[in-house]
Amino acid sequence: MPVGSISGITLHVSASLRTTGVLWPALENSLDGHLPWEAIDETVTCAPKVTVDRKCDADFQWAYLQTDSPYLAHRQACIDGPSDDAGTCFPLVLVFAEASACRSIASSMRGLDRWLRSTGDDNSATSAGVPLARARLLLILWGSKPATLRPDSCALLADLLLKDDIATVETLNAANASDYVLQCASSICECRKRRVPSRFKIPGTRCQTLPKDPADKLRVTWVSQLMQIPGVSEEIAKTVAERYPSPAAMLKAVQSVDPTGRCLDEGPRVTIPPEVDFLSDLEYPIRGRKSTRRIGPIVSHRILALFHADVQPDRLLL
Repeated sequence: MPVGSISGITLHVSASLRTTGVLWPALENSLDGHLPWEAIDETVTCAPKVTVDRKCDADFQWAYLQTDSPYLAHRQACIDGPSDDAGTCFPLVLVFAEASACRSIASSMRGLDRWLRSTGDDNSATSAGVPLARARLLLILWGSKPATLRPDSCALLADLLLKDDIATVETLNAANASDYVLQCASSICECRKRRVPSRFKIPGTRCQTLPKDPADKLRVTWVSQLMQIPGVSEEIAKTVAERYPSPAAMLKAVQSVDPTGRCLDEGPRVTIPPEVDFLSDLEYPIRGRKSTRRIGPIVSHRILALFHADVQPDRLLL
């Protein structure tokens, strides 16, 4: 559970959720002092142009998170790239259900998804003015017997994820489900402090200057793969690819390096100190200039750590 209050985020709770005998007391206890909540007023709109339907609300124990500034999902940032109008103030819609009722609730999730993204008329669900249209719908199941242990329920949940992008989270009990809500809110709050991830970097026009060897048509792909390493520009990637023209050549060269700092309690795994040299002195041309620059120890260390077979998993790109 996060320590202290989570600022800038509010949980809006439906009436059907607040009347549950087990889940709501656990959720209310978890929220106390950490995350503010408000009741959804069924007599008015819960958000602009999204009117609460009593029939829909009666079938679902649901809530949604609202932020005070637009939230941009990292996966969407990687696809579209950041922009001034990107993001939503309604990042998550949470639906709660006991695992034993998985089949009945999951079979109705598509209807709830359409309702959340509907304007109430024939307008497109993705049109501006539908706040929940960009929210991620998440089904939270709780119970000591996971629904995914039953083949029929497991297939239904997988179908929701693959076809409708409706994810499912299974928790042991109501208390765990409540704690998960706090984890979601805490993660959304934490993401504001993190840099937006860069999109997949593709090789530029300068990669066309690479020697075109009919026997090696994958050179540009290899350069593109190297460019995904933080700090490796196109020019660095091309220079490294000239020395090691394939992943196999890179792996062979990496294994010949004898890094120090072996962790005895981790068996064969090793940690690679920054001072271990690999490609630090390799020079690459500076674009637009007639001078060169060395790759340096930081980028060299990242490349070595990424391709070394015995490196600690949590040390790959540090």
